[in-house]
Amino acid sequence: MTSQKYANIDELESFLKAYPAIESIDAVFPDQSGVLRGKRLTLDHARTLFGGGFQLPGSMLLLSVTGSCLDPGGKGVSDGDPDVPVRPVAGSLKTTPWSPTLRGQVMIQFLDAAEQPNRFEPRQILRQVVERFADLGLHPVVACELEFSLIDRERNEQGAPVRPQSPVAGRRHASTQLMSLAYVDDFGDYVNDVTRTCQKLQIPVTALNAEYGGDQFEINLRHVPDAVLSADHAVQLMQVVQGVATRHNIRASFMAKPYAATAGSGMHWHVSLLDEGGNNVFDDGTEAGTGALQHAAAGVLKTMPEAMAFYAPNINSYRRFKPGLFVPMTRSWGYNNRSVAVRVPAGHARDRRLEYRVPGADANPYLALAALLAGMHHGIQQQLDAPAASNGNACIKRDRGLPLRLHDALRCLRNAKILPDYIGAEYCVVYANCKQLELDAFLDDISTREYSWYLRPDA
Repeated sequence: MTSQKYANIDELESFLKAYPAIESIDAVFPDQSGVLRGKRLTLDHARTLFGGGFQLPGSMLLLSVTGSCLDPGGKGVSDGDPDVPVRPVAGSLKTTPWSPTLRGQVMIQFLDAAEQPNRFEPRQILRQVVERFADLGLHPVVACELEFSLIDRERNEQGAPVRPQSPVAGRRHASTQLMSLAYVDDFGDYVNDVTRTCQKLQIPVTALNAEYGGDQFEINLRHVPDAVLSADHAVQLMQVVQGVATRHNIRASFMAKPYAATAGSGMHWHVSLLDEGGNNVFDDGTEAGTGALQHAAAGVLKTMPEAMAFYAPNINSYRRFKPGLFVPMTRSWGYNNRSVAVRVPAGHARDRRLEYRVPGADANPYLALAALLAGMHHGIQQQLDAPAASNGNACIKRDRGLPLRLHDALRCLRNAKILPDYIGAEYCVVYANCKQLELDAFLDDISTREYSWYLRPDA
């Protein structure tokens, strides 16, 4: 197993010398729902962290999307909620340019009681999947595309989001204008601030455009030869997008489907595989690509039902899967076709790669990417045959073998045969238990629609 790299006290002192006005450091980590949590440390306590670490409850990795400890699988209250060691991740100490007060921020790594990598930490789960590729003499090169919606600070009377007013146009958009630069200009100060902040933090943004949904934007990140770092970039980008929005008196949301009538927000992953000589094993100089490409695509399709709970983790996630909105509804793949789950983009043969279009923007980037790479590895290792490539629109009818409701996805994860070998059998069960408890709590609430449909005051 690859040794973990932790920051030491010298890294902190060099940082504080470069930024002498900083008075606190945020120690942060993403939990299983992708929510960034942590502690704000005084400089003295930060020196304790960088000098050898401190302890946090291990159950923090298993919190629900609402921040509750639901004791999934007896991890929390039942086992006494034990502390485990945490360490700062080397190279992750940065400033927070979006904050009113300049602070430092460092990502922390959870260990177990024996000070080994923690099997419940999403970042470690991704790392252990990536390490499997070394057995094949391969390593992934990864990039992420993230979609999000800008919304008003205030919601309507029903608590639903409202489109924000453009400070440039002085009005709210009433329609969707895909790829409209005028829409980008309508929020130009915000967009420019996001771009500048990403540059300061060395988050490799390449492009931003208006998307298909209501006041929806997409940001593309550059490919990097480190899958864990690519997921780090996605998490950092989410923080910047939301932090900068607050500074501009609006909100940014990665909710998968904030508006019923428009397209939802996705998290698309682009992956190629390099051999030990640095050659793209998907590239044979042709448009079709190699057998390895088709094996990888086949593996992703094979594991899709098991992995849906990672790609679409919330009840709202499944509202994206509607006909005609370029969201995959089938276990399909194809060339230059945005209606399929696994797309082989057009372009130069040397850039041959897979684009996976299923995960929602509300997915945990580490877990979604881990599940995707697990499928690719399984397909290549087992040399699975891909079905015929899809032509035309593959997202008209739903695939009956694909769980497109949360309760079905959790059942598929509990019965998984392939993913537990990659993600961890215990983690798959604990994750499914936590999401089931979330779903149960959600369904316990009486919605306004229930009153509208069933109260029947006119009867």
